[in-house]
Amino acid sequence: MPLFALASIFVLFFASLAVSTHPTVADGTASALGADDECGASSEGACSLSALQLRAKTSTLWTPETSVGVASSTPSTRCFAQTGYTCVTEGFRRAQACDADRGAQLCASGKCICRGGCTGADGTCYPEENKVVATNFVLANAKFEGYKMFFKRVTTFGQMSTTRLPSSFNMDQDKFDLFQLPGANNGTKEFFLASTLWEDYVLGFKSTTDSAWSPFAALNVDLAEQTVDVLHDSNIMLKICAMVRSDNTPTGGVRIGAVLPATDSTLWAYIHHGSWLVYGSMTKPGDDGIWFPDPPLPEGVLPVCS
Repeated sequence: MPLFALASIFVLFFASLAVSTHPTVADGTASALGADDECGASSEGACSLSALQLRAKTSTLWTPETSVGVASSTPSTRCFAQTGYTCVTEGFRRAQACDADRGAQLCASGKCICRGGCTGADGTCYPEENKVVATNFVLANAKFEGYKMFFKRVTTFGQMSTTRLPSSFNMDQDKFDLFQLPGANNGTKEFFLASTLWEDYVLGFKSTTDSAWSPFAALNVDLAEQTVDVLHDSNIMLKICAMVRSDNTPTGGVRIGAVLPATDSTLWAYIHHGSWLVYGSMTKPGDDGIWFPDPPLPEGVLPVCS
């Protein structure tokens, strides 16, 4: 074997020994933090103080890479961590300006996020997930017979639309699931109205262009991608109420809306005649804004429309 080849082998051998016998700082950190026998309960107090301090530091410091993962690795209809409140950060230091009275929160990209919890209707963090109220139902419009709302996902603006096609022909795009958020907003329950077909797509409201039929539209929002570019995070937390007759017996119909931020106004989902798309009305619409779930929702799960 040539002398230069033999020398190369020896160099590679000793280099590998150096790598294997000298762990990196990160390796040492992981080893210290993962040593249960070192930092476990001990009457002799033998746990390494430096390891404990580092463990506390890594669990409390906020970084952009880990903040969302700590709060909720995959935002979903069962648990959504964005509270709708903003905050201020200083570089990579700990979160500032999130209201501690609203539960454990951290600051990520200027937003207050629940740490290990789920956002409720009041913007407070709760330990429990959203409650499943009903699944696999359609929403038929009261005015336009046979027209059902559906998630029109493949579209430029993602606006909700209506169709007369049977669910089988529409590939179940018209099937919905209903989730109730923890807590209440000024004493009122709020909900996620989600797609049965596309997990973590929910109905939300957004302002439209001047050329649209209405200044507001109902559209689909992908929670998993966190593309909540609606007017406010609260505009995916819907106000859904049950219609009743004069004697307070339920009609089976519901209204679907969302409260505009910083106002008392509610946007109500309705079909705009001539477009078959679903828009948002700032005044209570007529039968074009009443929807009949099929099968009917369980009685008593929704507040009564005022």
